[in-house]
Amino acid sequence: MMRVLYVSSVYKPAYVYGGPARSVPLLCEALAGAGAGVEVLTTDANRRRRLDVPLATPIDVDGVPVTYFPVVSERYFYAPSLLDALRRRIHQFDVAELDTLFSALHEPAAAICRKAGVPYVAPPRGQLMPAALLEKRWKKRIYLKLAGLRTLNAAAGIHCADPMEAEALPQAGVTAPAFVVPNGLDFPASSPAPSGRAVRERMAIPESAPLMLSAGRFHRVKRLEVAIAALASVPRAHLLLVGPDEENLAASFRAQAASLGCSARLHILPLQSARALRRIHAAADLFLMPSASESFGMAAAEAMAAGLPVLVSHHVPVGRWAQASQAGWVVSNDPRQFAEAARALLSLPDGELRAMGVRARRCARARFDRSAVATLYLERVAALCARRPSI
Repeated sequence: MMRVLYVSSVYKPAYVYGGPARSVPLLCEALAGAGAGVEVLTTDANRRRRLDVPLATPIDVDGVPVTYFPVVSERYFYAPSLLDALRRRIHQFDVAELDTLFSALHEPAAAICRKAGVPYVAPPRGQLMPAALLEKRWKKRIYLKLAGLRTLNAAAGIHCADPMEAEALPQAGVTAPAFVVPNGLDFPASSPAPSGRAVRERMAIPESAPLMLSAGRFHRVKRLEVAIAALASVPRAHLLLVGPDEENLAASFRAQAASLGCSARLHILPLQSARALRRIHAAADLFLMPSASESFGMAAAEAMAAGLPVLVSHHVPVGRWAQASQAGWVVSNDPRQFAEAARALLSLPDGELRAMGVRARRCARARFDRSAVATLYLERVAALCARRPSI
């Protein structure tokens, strides 16, 4: 049995942080289900308010022992008590995953692992992609030059969620071996498909009107203004934006829609529960993700698993799998080109769009089922650690 210690800056229920707060727990739960001895050390960070969880004591979170520690500085996820616990516990594990890049935890945690002779792997979470490195680029360049690259290159491996991320590593100066294990998704036992009728009725969206959906945190990098421009170009269509508004962008979205004459067809909802999101997926016809940078595209993968065809930008890696399985289109996030693609997809005969959705679900189950992902992860990590010389 492999013993895995997962050190993460955030963990559920800190869903305000988007994809990682969903994908990391799914991986850890799947590893536990596969028989690995997995534990999590994380923080109580939750944006404007801390998580209401017991601190510094392990608790069972959906089958995984998780210990939350208080952050002293939420901006950089600095949690000295987490590092103290890591020093005490690291010898009990075969490998650590340090999901802490660009945080105050990363270098100290890596140093603790090296001193203990325990190999570690690190997921970049898209932060080493070219577009992401342009954000606060001078700070990132200085950090990588002074400490970041040394820490990354001393890792047993770099855990990439997709080939696109792995391909970007050499350009960023990373020489440690990369391995690709996609984010996992939970496919519950067969149950009746949810109905989206109540969702449409609540927002007064006619059953015959095409409904486009974009789910995930509202952030500049998501380029949701491109989705609104697409709305204006598709007659009768409605657009639903769902997610935490971490940059207070909702007002600007409504203003843009008003200026384009489609404000009555734009709908905005806050972060939703998993059950509510399933009903929203059932109500929609097409999922949009025009992001400027993504490490994977978790929200698009979840939409595919729900049977939705997807339209994503070239910066959304999961789009490669969708396009290869004829479950979606990948286009530029130039507003005009993205709008043309949305219009073309929603103009397809209804049977063709539904067939794309069927292929989307089939692709998601084949590629992202969390049990298969956990098995692949354990195989890849075991092989990397076996090849790694003693520290």
